[in-house]
Amino acid sequence: MLMGQKINLRRIEPPDLWRLWAWHEEEELYLFRQVRPFISFDEVAARFAELFHWKGDFIVETKEGAPLGVCSWKNMVFKNRTCELEFQMGSKNQSESHAADAVLTMSGLLFHELDMFRIGAFVPESSAFNRSVLEKNGFEKDGILRGHLFKDGAYEDVWTYAAFKKNGKREKKGGGSD
Repeated sequence: MLMGQKINLRRIEPPDLWRLWAWHEEEELYLFRQVRPFISFDEVAARFAELFHWKGDFIVETKEGAPLGVCSWKNMVFKNRTCELEFQMGSKNQSESHAADAVLTMSGLLFHELDMFRIGAFVPESSAFNRSVLEKNGFEKDGILRGHLFKDGAYEDVWTYAAFKKNGKREKKGGGSD
């Protein structure tokens, strides 16, 4: 378990599946992107081990144990010391301070324990909540993927964000620092 100031991050366990499914069914939360649309709860339950064997998936919960959302890292490339971070809070639990603490706690693990240099994140343009949480944690807008997400009958841009390990050195091609 990873302990933040306001939240704890703990590994996803089989008893969490019903809560994850309920969040998945909410309009703005899509946790099971790697499976085909309209998969049933029973199919997800049967594939639990396959879907959540990954070490990088955590439940965000209050200090009292109430589940708030999910925070994960993925696509880690040790050679480059890079990975991606994503987080989703249940729509009834949209506490920016809890989400910010989850991102801070996960970033601490990634930068200090796993020695990542760069953490990236992808956020739909319409998600002011997620953008604000990332920016409060030192992530800066890195770029835009135009028309990258189809939502509500239209294509939406996705903003890319990045945070870098403090005191890390970014070398320009040719050896100079920036």
